[in-house]
Amino acid sequence: MSRRHLSAWLTPLIAVVGTGLSLGVGLWMQREQAAAAQAEFERLGERIRSEVERQLTLPLYGLNGLRGLHVASGTVDRREFREWVLSRDMGTEFPGVRGFGRIEPVEAAARGAWLAKVRADGAPDFRIRELTPGPFERQYVIRYVEPAEQNGPAVGLDVGSEPRRRSAIERAIDTGAVTLTEPVALVQDGRQSPGFLLFAPMYRPGPPMATAAERRQRLLGVAYAPIVAGELLERVSRSVEGRIDYELHAAVGGRDELVYDSDGHLARAAGDGQPYDGRAFYAERQLQVHGLSLRLRTSSLPAFEATFRSAAHGLVMLAGL
Repeated sequence: MSRRHLSAWLTPLIAVVGTGLSLGVGLWMQREQAAAAQAEFERLGERIRSEVERQLTLPLYGLNGLRGLHVASGTVDRREFREWVLSRDMGTEFPGVRGFGRIEPVEAAARGAWLAKVRADGAPDFRIRELTPGPFERQYVIRYVEPAEQNGPAVGLDVGSEPRRRSAIERAIDTGAVTLTEPVALVQDGRQSPGFLLFAPMYRPGPPMATAAERRQRLLGVAYAPIVAGELLERVSRSVEGRIDYELHAAVGGRDELVYDSDGHLARAAGDGQPYDGRAFYAERQLQVHGLSLRLRTSSLPAFEATFRSAAHGLVMLAGL
C-alpha cells in the first residue's frame, strides 16, 4: 500500500478513534462526577437522619435522671424538683427542650384532696386547667415543670384534655415505653409553632408488670419534656452547612403533617404542585422515634450542586476533538 493510500486510510481512522476516545473519556468523567454527587447527597441525608433521631432522643437522658430521682426518693417536693432541674445546663445539654416536668394522674373522686396536697407544697394558687372542657374521670395534670420562668402557662394543665396528648400519655402508661406525641402547639411557646411532648412513665418499685392494668395500678407519675421542634432541629441544619434542605413530617391520621422546613421553601411554594423542581437531588426516608412515625425529605441546594458543577469533562471532549 502506498504512503498516499495509507495516509488516506489512517486519517479518518485516527479522527474516528480520537473522537470516540475523547467522547468516552468525557462521558466517563461526567458519570463519575454524577456518582460522586449522588454518594455525597446520600451521605449528608444519612447524617441528617441520624442527627434528627439523636436530637429527638437526647431529652430522654434528662427524663431518665428524673425518673431515677423519683423512684429512689419515693417523694420529691417542689423545692427538690426545681433544684434538680436547675442543676442541669438546659441550653447546652438539651437544646430545644423547654424544661422537665412531672405529670400526675388525678381521679375525679380524689381531685379535692389532691389539690389540697399540691397547694400545701408551696403553690397556694395552684389550679387545674383544661385545653378542652369535658368530663374527665381521670386527669393527667402537670404538677411541676421547671424552669418555671419558661413554663408558667403549663403548670396545672391537664394534658389529658387534648386528644393527641391524651393518646400518647395513655400509651406510655399502658406500655411502659417512652412515647412522643404527634405534633402539638405548646402552651409555653408564644409562636405556637409545632412541638412535641416526650412522656416517660414512672412506677412504684415492685415485681415485673405484664399488663396495662398492673401498670396503671403502680403508676407513680409521668416525667415529661416539652420540645419546640424548630429550636431543636435547627442545629441539624447547621451540621450540613446550608448544602442540603430538609423537611420533617409526622404521620397523623393517614396524612403527613409538616413539623419543620429548614429553609422555609414549602411555605413560599404554597399552591405549587412541584416544590422540588429545579433541585438536582431528592430523597425520602422513614423514621420511627419513640412510637411516632416520621418522614424525612431531603433535597439539594445550589451550594451543594455548585460543588459538583464542573466543565472538566466538556474540556476533555473539546481538547480531544
